[in-house]
Amino acid sequence: MRYKEINIFQLMKDQGNLTKVWIYSGYETTNDPYDHTKDITYNNPIAIKAFVTDQDFSSLKWKYYGQIPYESKKIVCEKKYENLLKLARKIKIGEDNFIVYKDASKGFVMKKEDVYIIAVLEKVIL
Repeated sequence: MRYKEINIFQLMKDQGNLTKVWIYSGYETTNDPYDHTKDITYNNPIAIKAFVTDQDFSSLKWKYYGQIPYESKKIVCEKKYENLLKLARKIKIGEDNFIVYKDASKGFVMKKEDVYIIAVLEKVIL
């Protein structure tokens, strides 16, 4: 018996649960090599659709205690956007700005599944 594959993103889109997320890549230029001042230039954004949730207080307290702000988000998006999220210099959801959270060993906090990834976004003030 063969089962029909279900596209979870199509189901969430049909129910109106997906949010538009703007992903900005960019590059740094060093203004003064002695003072180490840098400017970030953002490229044009790429819009993706993702399921966005607030990071639970309990997971912030027990998993990332004191490391990321309480207004952080968790997004679920298609696996094809993994490299785009790793290159992101800024991620905009609504009026708030985020970056993909990196742990102490500079690894990205992303959980990879078969067809989607879950990424933890840290709120930043630019």
